[in-house]
Amino acid sequence: MLLSDIESAVRLDLFDPAGSNQRWTNQDLDRAIDKALDRYSEYYPNLLYVDMASQPFQRTYPYPQSWNPNYPVLWIERIIYPLQVYGSYFNAPSSGPSANAITGTALGIGLYQYAATFISQGGETTPSPISSITTTTNNQAVNLSNIPLGPAQPGTPSVSTNTVIGRNIYRSLLGGGKLYLLATIQDNVTATFSDTTPDSALATMPGAPSINTSGIMCYPPRERNFAEHSNIWDSTAALATGGNQGNMGSVGVNQSVTNPSFTLMLNNAEWLDQLQYIDFLPRNSP
Repeated sequence: MLLSDIESAVRLDLFDPAGSNQRWTNQDLDRAIDKALDRYSEYYPNLLYVDMASQPFQRTYPYPQSWNPNYPVLWIERIIYPLQVYGSYFNAPSSGPSANAITGTALGIGLYQYAATFISQGGETTPSPISSITTTTNNQAVNLSNIPLGPAQPGTPSVSTNTVIGRNIYRSLLGGGKLYLLATIQDNVTATFSDTTPDSALATMPGAPSINTSGIMCYPPRERNFAEHSNIWDSTAALATGGNQGNMGSVGVNQSVTNPSFTLMLNNAEWLDQLQYIDFLPRNSP
């Protein structure tokens, strides 16, 4: 249920329906709703963890995206930074697999796209560059070759063991676009795969990751102080036009004064780590 739904229900209880002659403003209702939640609610808030990539020299970020757009994040409970041991991650594959259409009828006729990721003990990288192939009549299966192999160790070896133990292959549906998990290769040796999976079996599979989680998690976790809404009025002026103010920290500027943001309390030396991640505990609608 959204806040607007609760406001409408409260208005019905107060015999104050929508219209030009309302007795109560939304601000009045929201204060009463907030007080009722604090004093009388027996329901736990909807909590979830969200990982967001951080950027060097930058401390101010937009709120993370919720798992469900119908339940936007209302506030952030705590922040853990950094989430991974520096240098323990793997970079995403630098190239995608080679794709060739072969005899078969399992796939549709048209464009398909493929990408690969590395899997480590810590997690998974983001996808490789996309490889495309166009199937034709009766050539509706695809052979993948040159599936990228992971390096023996991270670029900056950590004190803990972290190696590539497998690869995930992702594929689009007919026509290209979003990538879905096609197969998991449980080694770092196999370089070929034959794809005869129809779109109907792929559409319910997980999508490709947007965050590189292949590093070793920091332990014990380090909670950080932060300020919410600290850049809410001056985001456009204070941050570069190509700043990290888009969805989930992607490129974009906070054009709206109502788009909430938060600022990490970090010292100068801690700004420098580009490939660390932030772990949030944001609260959704109760």
